[in-house]
Amino acid sequence: MKKLLPILLAFTLVLTACGNKNNAEKKNEGANAGTQTEAQAELKDGTYTGVSEKDEHGGYMETTITVENGKITDATLKNFDADGTEKGEDYGKVDGEIKDQAMYDKAQQSLVGAAEYPKQLVEKGSVDALEAVSGATISLEIYKDAANKALEQAK
Repeated sequence: MKKLLPILLAFTLVLTACGNKNNAEKKNEGANAGTQTEAQAELKDGTYTGVSEKDEHGGYMETTITVENGKITDATLKNFDADGTEKGEDYGKVDGEIKDQAMYDKAQQSLVGAAEYPKQLVEKGSVDALEAVSGATISLEIYKDAANKALEQAK
């Protein structure tokens, strides 16, 4: 009997922790929906460009955002090195060669991941709703900086 009580308590705790969270999530979605709509309604139609501050390596991002009927309908991203060269298939190479395959793969993964942020922005309609993409988590804050600067012009 003494061994059964701790097992039952542990089982009850596990069941409680795994409870249904759908109601709380739906309440949050409802609350956020009104806020996003209000923010979108404040945006003026047009095309706006924002440039981020430089990161610790001197790189930066530029995004161009199109607003139609108060909604974000298109967004692009350009990712630049410290020297102003747009990052592409050579990003992560040293002297034009792949000297460290793991480093090159990581650099390329960050570009692929960062390319998802403009897509998310169009889909979600809000910079605050953007979610980090694996391999490009640092890029998220840099993209948010550029996007916020572009959207400031739309207010």
